[in-house]
Amino acid sequence: MTEHRRTRRWADQDPDLTPRLWLILAAVPIVVGVMLQHLGRIIYISRLDRMFDPITMASRSLVLWNPYADMGSLQYQTIGYLIPFDAAFILGAVTGTPIWITERLLVATLMVVAMWGCTRLADALGIGTRVFRILGGLGYALSAVIISRVAQQQVFAMGAIFLPWALVPLVRGSQRGSTRRAAACSALAIALMGGANAAVTVAMIPIPLLYLLTRTRGPRRASLLRWWALCVPMAIAWWVAGLRLYSAFGANILQYTETARTTTAPTPIFEVVRGTADWFARLSVNGVALPSGNALAFRGVAIIGSSLLAALGLAGLSHRRLPERRFLAIVLLLGIVAVGGGFGGLFGNPLAMEYRDLLGGVLSPFRNVYKLQAWITLPLALGFVHALSTLATSRPFADARVKQALIGVGAALIVFAGAFPIWNNLLMKGNGFEAIPTAWVEAREHLDAEHTGRVLIVPGLAQQQFDWGYTQQLPLQWGSDISWATRSQAPMGGPGNIAYLDTIERSLSAGGDPDLVGYLQRGGFSQVVVAADSDFRTFGAADPQTMFDALVRSGLQVEASFGPTGYGFGGLHQIEIFAVPDPVVARTYASSALTWLSGDIESTLRIPTSVFGDRPYLLSSTPVTSPIDPDQWIITDGNQRFATNFGRNRNNRSYVLGPFETMVNGVAYSKLQLRASSPESQTVQVLDGIHSITASSVGPGVIDRALADSQPANVLDGNPLTSWRPNRIAINQTNDWGPGDQWIDIEFDEPRIVDPLSVNLLVGLLGRAEPIDVYTVTDRGRIDTRLEPITTSQSVGVTPGETRHLRVAITHDSYRRVTDVIGISELTLPGDPIIRSLRVPIDLVDQFSGPDADTPAWIFSRDSRAAGTVANPIVRDFRVPRAATVSISATGSVGSPDDVFGLLNNAQWMSIRASSTLFDAPELAARNLIDDDPSTVWVSGTAIDDPDHAPQVTLSWLDPRVVSRIRLGLDREFATPSHVTVTVNGQVFDRTPSPDGSIDIPETRTTAVQLDLHFDPTTVASPLLRAGLSGIEIPAIAGFYPGPIDRDATLSFDCGVGPGLTIGATSISYSATMTYGELMDHRQVPLVPCGSTNIDLTAGDHRVITTPGPRGIGVDQLLMGNAPTLARTDGTGRSLTIDRWGSSSRRATIGAGPENLFVVNEVFNPGWSATLDGVTLPSLEVDGWRQAFLIPAGTGGSIDLAFAPNREYQIGTFTGLGLLLLLLLLAIVPGRRRTPPAPIGAGTWSRPLTMIAGLATAVPIAGLGALLLPVL
Repeated sequence: MTEHRRTRRWADQDPDLTPRLWLILAAVPIVVGVMLQHLGRIIYISRLDRMFDPITMASRSLVLWNPYADMGSLQYQTIGYLIPFDAAFILGAVTGTPIWITERLLVATLMVVAMWGCTRLADALGIGTRVFRILGGLGYALSAVIISRVAQQQVFAMGAIFLPWALVPLVRGSQRGSTRRAAACSALAIALMGGANAAVTVAMIPIPLLYLLTRTRGPRRASLLRWWALCVPMAIAWWVAGLRLYSAFGANILQYTETARTTTAPTPIFEVVRGTADWFARLSVNGVALPSGNALAFRGVAIIGSSLLAALGLAGLSHRRLPERRFLAIVLLLGIVAVGGGFGGLFGNPLAMEYRDLLGGVLSPFRNVYKLQAWITLPLALGFVHALSTLATSRPFADARVKQALIGVGAALIVFAGAFPIWNNLLMKGNGFEAIPTAWVEAREHLDAEHTGRVLIVPGLAQQQFDWGYTQQLPLQWGSDISWATRSQAPMGGPGNIAYLDTIERSLSAGGDPDLVGYLQRGGFSQVVVAADSDFRTFGAADPQTMFDALVRSGLQVEASFGPTGYGFGGLHQIEIFAVPDPVVARTYASSALTWLSGDIESTLRIPTSVFGDRPYLLSSTPVTSPIDPDQWIITDGNQRFATNFGRNRNNRSYVLGPFETMVNGVAYSKLQLRASSPESQTVQVLDGIHSITASSVGPGVIDRALADSQPANVLDGNPLTSWRPNRIAINQTNDWGPGDQWIDIEFDEPRIVDPLSVNLLVGLLGRAEPIDVYTVTDRGRIDTRLEPITTSQSVGVTPGETRHLRVAITHDSYRRVTDVIGISELTLPGDPIIRSLRVPIDLVDQFSGPDADTPAWIFSRDSRAAGTVANPIVRDFRVPRAATVSISATGSVGSPDDVFGLLNNAQWMSIRASSTLFDAPELAARNLIDDDPSTVWVSGTAIDDPDHAPQVTLSWLDPRVVSRIRLGLDREFATPSHVTVTVNGQVFDRTPSPDGSIDIPETRTTAVQLDLHFDPTTVASPLLRAGLSGIEIPAIAGFYPGPIDRDATLSFDCGVGPGLTIGATSISYSATMTYGELMDHRQVPLVPCGSTNIDLTAGDHRVITTPGPRGIGVDQLLMGNAPTLARTDGTGRSLTIDRWGSSSRRATIGAGPENLFVVNEVFNPGWSATLDGVTLPSLEVDGWRQAFLIPAGTGGSIDLAFAPNREYQIGTFTGLGLLLLLLLLAIVPGRRRTPPAPIGAGTWSRPLTMIAGLATAVPIAGLGALLLPVL
């Protein structure tokens, strides 16, 4: 009889082995509980595309380049889903099993596997009794590290699920049987962890290795180590090739998803030991990001249960009779160090900052330290088993059976508490959906049939959620060959992809752009999908109506519509599809058209093609070497020195930093750049006479940080409505604004006098009326001053004498006393006002200073009006390489919403104004209430449940009239006011509107009526309703009503009331004419100069300042330069025919002609190579993101493109899959060794050495608390 058969029979007959029947019975409640979660509904657990279309997605994973997603990207460990995720859903698809059943069975199976594995490990180690082993196994399967992730972002739980199975064969193999089979079975468990998140799998490998290294020396240990070292690489080789190539050619997306400071924040030792130190469980996105983990972290029952389990686990680990006690204890301590090492404080790691730096650097794959939580949870589960068994078998204080029953019931209750998410239906995120809506299915079929280019989906959400369910992915991502892109949290195409999509989102949010069509064509887009059913509110995105209107204004037309209407303002279909004309996957340009661009990707949209033509651009800040050095240079005010908050996918830019600001809220600026570039190639903020101005922190804080309206430079702008606010890090905590003082530092260019100095404070409305202590520090010394908590100007003491440095600080104690924000709105220094400007890039000045160099062109743009903000005038500093005469042209618009509403209020005899208008949209303005058109509406921007601000409308007219009746145009789309406060000549009447909206008041002769709308709680409970009216009828003034706005009527701004600009001593004023339609659409119109537009510029630095006209029209864009740069360039290239266009192999035929650029409308990647009739072509990056190759002049021929790393990827992947099959054979083929090596046990460890090692690992997590741990 073989050794295999002897071992198997012995195991089946082992009286101490937990019976399979018991394990099956224990699995039943898990399976039932999981199956009952949102019965019959599909829930996102990891990848919906691989659930709905597993075979297609698995096959795509075998090709490294992914042309379908994010404008071209590498497959990011998608091959790692093959086992077991893809295998499960492929089996489900083949057998016709409904998707929701397959996913529930997968989740339940994985939890049962974890339970079974922990129980079998306890069997193998001889820990506890069989009943308590099962309870320990259930406790492990229901622990936070598994239950919080197994049904959402499942790949994070795979390591913990299969870790026990990686140990069981080795524990058994150390005693008996084939060492080859033991090592192979352990490696198979590692293989089953998958590779979708390689760090999770790699994080588990040290534990079985540590077990082998802690065995006594001998032939069996040596054999196990040799076989295990051979088998583990075989287990992971199938996904290692993809991981290595992604690290070499892919984008680093970790910086867009998490930081070490974030992941280590919730890791105090109590949370670490409980298993609830998961930062993602505390993240609030769409409610809570991880409902199951959040419940375990914060719900009382779950806290009690997990705390008791952890306490009993620690007690069991401290018991001297625990088998393998020291091995389990050291694993626990290593786990505590790894997970909690980034938490500081008295009972934290004294080197927490250094550890976080490591996590942000060489250990970045393990930045999410929760991936290592299983190191802690598994030993605690085994300690829990031992503690219960020891209590049950210790000297009884009562009948032994009663005692065991009571302990068993108590343990079961503890385990049951861990199942809190299951019995509260919180195991999965959201309520799911029964099926993808018909509108999305039809839209997908329509787009797949067209299949002419890439599809853009707006608005971009960090995670995809719709009014019918949470999907995390777009429903277009499966079941078709559609190439798509959307601005998600971390697009896989990398920084260029992100910047391109951000530009579109900002443009659409601001109302669109006439050059957007060309910009989309450059991106290879053929359609734009407006997902009107998206949950844009939750993610702070622009509403679909704004997106729809902006696309129309940009010149796009609706191609198809799907689903019911009722979205937006009521007229949008569920899905609206716009067509982008003439989409292409690749095109050619004349290489002579290539132009240097100092700016960024967004600048390519702001360059008007009507002036410059269709050119390719070479960014001066690009890190990619170019084979061409262009002759022309365009300088923009793009590539501004922003810090990026990667935790958000929109509104994530800081204020524009100065050239010497290197830290933002304590974080190095180098870590906050989307794309690295030097200050010389950036647009930076400068202040006259000031070298730098920085602050201890910049708020407002908690969520949004370092915003422009809180920047330190605001204290010197002479505007009391702007201010510097420090960053608030918490709410209602001891140190809401941090533990130290908050300050502003100013470094002057030259020593100067700063006395007298006065300050205007910003004090929160909820702050206490307590004194505020400030102090100033100069080169001459420090002076303290106590100020009143008021916002008017107050003198501040300062040491007399000249200084180059000034610090104004607010003490930490002041924040604790006032308990609300304290900032500075104005800091008044002696001398002239300080002008703030933006200095545009100067990186190529020396290159274009020669006598034969072309004069650059400059393009300066006013900030786009978005999110209710008003764009500032243009103030720009620029450097001229050599003297030149340049011409100036400009476009402009009316930017301020108040100015737009004022101009729309063009009635001769009356006017109307509202307290607010939704999105400040002119088409929703109060002017619609007096146009006698019930189809137009006013929508308030004030929420109906705002207790302090009721929506308000005021009508006024010239001739007094007797008013007694008012009728409101009620609309079912809006909330119906429960009562209206009518104010006439100071008299206030409170009235309830009749069903038709009528209101009667005493006859009153007046020239104005004010209406305040109020809503009862029933209406307030409907959050989607807004305040709005379709009209206001006052019969007494009906003759004054002006009627509808004529969008084609013109509005003129003559010289003197138009905008102007100044460059040095030269001033130019402008006039303008626009239609009311252009006014309402915020369209830029040409500005007509009221004099000469030519200016002589000397070499050196200059400043341009624009000023708006008195009626609100300002300069939006300013163009300066001369030919040939400031001229339309014909960038048309040679003829091009696409012959074959695959994922990683493509061919095109190019015609004869001069030197050209062959540009592919995909994200640049150095892995792509191209040959023309066998000759390798030089590559370059154009527009800051597109792939391009230089075609020499000649007769043309065939261009062959290949993604070179794909071959290595496929060889490595298929070889790895072959090795995986070989590993399976090594695990199942019986061993034939007749004289097996002798069993081995735990190695002997010196107690002092053990104590030192334990303390060395405990100090980094427990600090002084490590002194309490020697009992282990």
